[in-house]
Amino acid sequence: VLSLSAHDVRYFMSLLRGISFSNRASVLITSEGMVMSVEEARSVLATAWIFADVFDDYAYTPPTRTAPSQTPSSSLSQSQFDANTEIEITINSLIEALNIFGSASGSGGGRTTRKWKYPGEEGDDGGDGDGERRGTGQARIDGFLGNSKETGMRMIAEEKKGPMARCEITTFDAEPQVDISLDLQNIVLKIIIKSSFLYEALSDLDPSYDKLTFIANPVESSRNGPNGRVIRTASSKAVFSLHAAGAFVSSEMEYPNDKEVLEEFHCNEPVKFSYRFAHLHHMLRALQNSSRTSLRIDSQGILSMQALVPPHKRGARDCYIDFLVRFSLTVHFAI
Repeated sequence: VLSLSAHDVRYFMSLLRGISFSNRASVLITSEGMVMSVEEARSVLATAWIFADVFDDYAYTPPTRTAPSQTPSSSLSQSQFDANTEIEITINSLIEALNIFGSASGSGGGRTTRKWKYPGEEGDDGGDGDGERRGTGQARIDGFLGNSKETGMRMIAEEKKGPMARCEITTFDAEPQVDISLDLQNIVLKIIIKSSFLYEALSDLDPSYDKLTFIANPVESSRNGPNGRVIRTASSKAVFSLHAAGAFVSSEMEYPNDKEVLEEFHCNEPVKFSYRFAHLHHMLRALQNSSRTSLRIDSQGILSMQALVPPHKRGARDCYIDFLVRFSLTVHFAI
C-alpha cells in the first residue's frame, strides 16, 4: 500500500514529535502525503500535515476494496472510496524505531546534540543528554555514520553495507476522532506571529499554571460623536496579551502592535478566552521547530494554532502542525 524512503529522517521526526503527546495516532494516507492526528481528553486535536515531497521516494497504491452499499453520500464512487487509506499506529513506537541508531533526535536543520557519556569516561560532564552512547557496539555504528549522524529510512528493507535495522510496528483499525471545527465565518481574532515569541512565552511558564487566557483588543476604538459621527482613536490597551494563572501565582505577557512581532493582527472587538494550560503546553515542540504561527479564535472559543515548519530541502512544500483546542473554562468578553 505504501512505500517511502528518506536519506535523513530528522525533519520527519520533528513533525512526529510535534504531536507525540498522545500515544495513539490516526494516519490518513493519500497520494499527496500523510495526515497524522492525535487527540487528548476530547478537547485537543493535533494534526501534522506531511506532504509526499518530504521523502525522497513516496509511492502509494491504494488497496482495492468494495464500497459499502450505504454511504453518507450516494454519489461516492468506487475510485473515491479507494483514494485514501486510514490506520492507527502507536506514534511513540514509530519515533523509537526511527531513532534506533540514536542519531535522529535533531530537527533536520543542522542542530547538534550533546553526547551522552558513561560516568567517568573521558569528557564526561556529568550530564544526561540524549546523544549517543560510546559503547563498543555504538562505536562500530559511528564508524559507518561518520560525522553527519543521519538516520535514513526505507519502509521496504534492502540489502546494503553498514548497520541496518528492520522494525515492524503493529497497525490498528482507525477509530473515529473527536470533531473540533473552527467556524471560519465567525473569526473574532486572527494573528500571525513569529513562533519564537510564543515558544518563549509558553516555555517560561511553570507547568503548575491552571489556565492561560488570550486577551485581544482592537487597534482602534470607536465612539459616537456629535451629529452621529463615529470618532476613532488609537486604543490605549495592549492589542494582544497572554495571562497565566495558577492557584497562588499569575503572570502576564503583552505583545505590541509591531510588524516585527505581530505580522498580522485582525480583531474588531475585545476578546477574552481561557484554556487549560496543560492542553496548550503540548504545543511547545511544534512551536520549537516552526517559523511562524497562525492563531485564530472563533466566536465559540475554538482556538486554532497552525505552526508552519519550513521545508528541509529545496523544492519541498511547507509542512505544518495544526492544534485545535476547545475552551475549557468560563468564556467572556472583555469590557
